[in-house]
Amino acid sequence: FDLGQATHLSNVLISMYAKYCSFKDSITVFNKVLNRNVITWTAIITACARRGQGKEAFVLYKRMQEEGVSPNNVTYISLLGACITKESLVEGKKIHSCMHDDQLADVIVGTALVTMYGRCELVKNARAVFDRLPNGNIVSWNAMITVYVDHEQGREAISLFQLMQALGLYANDCTYINSLRACAILEDVTQGRVIHTGVVEDGLISDLVVANAIINMYGKCRMPAEAQCVFNKMKEHDLVTWNTMIGGYNECGSADEALGLFYLMQYRGVPANPVTLVCILKACSGIVALANGRMVHA
Repeated sequence: FDLGQATHLSNVLISMYAKYCSFKDSITVFNKVLNRNVITWTAIITACARRGQGKEAFVLYKRMQEEGVSPNNVTYISLLGACITKESLVEGKKIHSCMHDDQLADVIVGTALVTMYGRCELVKNARAVFDRLPNGNIVSWNAMITVYVDHEQGREAISLFQLMQALGLYANDCTYINSLRACAILEDVTQGRVIHTGVVEDGLISDLVVANAIINMYGKCRMPAEAQCVFNKMKEHDLVTWNTMIGGYNECGSADEALGLFYLMQYRGVPANPVTLVCILKACSGIVALANGRMVHA
């Protein structure tokens, strides 16, 4: 069967191989296609972007243009996803400048631009794109809040969260997690408690990642009793939960409690990782527990 002539089938194969981590097979099929269309090019560009091969993705993009194939919104989204460092900002800005007004009004494209500028540390550019989106949705709002939090701009993140609520947009788990991270940055337990209440009211308290974010927030705000209360009510704990709780006790100078939690963690058969060990060694240093420190070392 001649794949070179079956463009549609080849496009499906390229995407399928890329999805299941067989990039070499994607390239093999791509090279055999004689009549490549925008879907063909976008499929292989997306495959590169997913593998973190940004340079290769942009090389393919240039070849695509040289062959006279115009990109579509999905092509642009994949290329923006490949811009993950400040070094790739030049290419990201070129993509942005190529877009028409109707493409910039597309919420998915706009969100990809917000995320790209955030990764490249241009927070103001990200906000400018966000503000121009005519019909933002929960994903675009979450993307902008995440950009603020990733750059330690907690006050701006909380302001956006509050504006979102004022406009009647419903928060989801991602919104709550990043808003709680913002409260942790600011050590704003008052706002943190408000968000905690919202989590409970929306039935998301059973979400493990959300609960971990609440524990982290209370720990950073030096409220270990509240963090422990959330911890005790959780039906399951993962390693992040234990590490966050132990780290919270360390934040508050409660080394004995951190050490006690570490022993409980061991008793329950939860394996420690480097983050756990760093926290416990810090706790041992705080209470000058040389014997315990030697045990951790061993």
